[in-house]
Amino acid sequence: MADTYDNRILEFKAPFSNGEGASIAIGQPNLLSTNGNTTQSTLSLPEGVAFDSNGNLWVSDTDNNRVVEFVPPLSTGMGATVVLGQDAYFFSGSGIEQSTMNGPEGIAAGGGGDLWVADTGNYRVLLFIDPASAAYTSATTSLTTSEYQTQSSASQVATSSASTVTKATIQGVSVPEFPIQYAILGAFTVVVAATYLLVRNRHTPRYD
Repeated sequence: MADTYDNRILEFKAPFSNGEGASIAIGQPNLLSTNGNTTQSTLSLPEGVAFDSNGNLWVSDTDNNRVVEFVPPLSTGMGATVVLGQDAYFFSGSGIEQSTMNGPEGIAAGGGGDLWVADTGNYRVLLFIDPASAAYTSATTSLTTSEYQTQSSASQVATSSASTVTKATIQGVSVPEFPIQYAILGAFTVVVAATYLLVRNRHTPRYD
């Protein structure tokens, strides 16, 4: 269950009894901590919980504007294995892009590992196609009050030092990446061209 204001997900083992204590706390280092945070092993105001067909636990980490996956065996203080909505586990900003969220709340797992997320702050529902698969590819379907828009086709994988992120495509066109090496190459080209023009102007005869 989502213990939202204690910033954790709790497991209670059957058979249940009055006053029973939780056995596992996801999002906290122990069963007595309640601090919200933005790391691989912490949560901030989690709202929704769902298990996919592979038994993986998905949590809508609302205040961190993300959805995170925890792979069994589950244990107190464990780290997530996949983050959706952010480029890394220590990011928490909101957005309206294909790969960002704004206060996700409800969450449900469909057949084949598909994941539905109520992206509440953006007034839409997102569908991630098997985000936990080996390829980490996805497609996104957005439902808003004014339109029904479908984005499909495969997506690329983005990895950072501590995370794997799934990003969808727009109308079958991949969201472009802009690696730093391209920016450096472009800047170098501009410098070379400017230097050439400067040298040329200095050596061009003048007929004043």
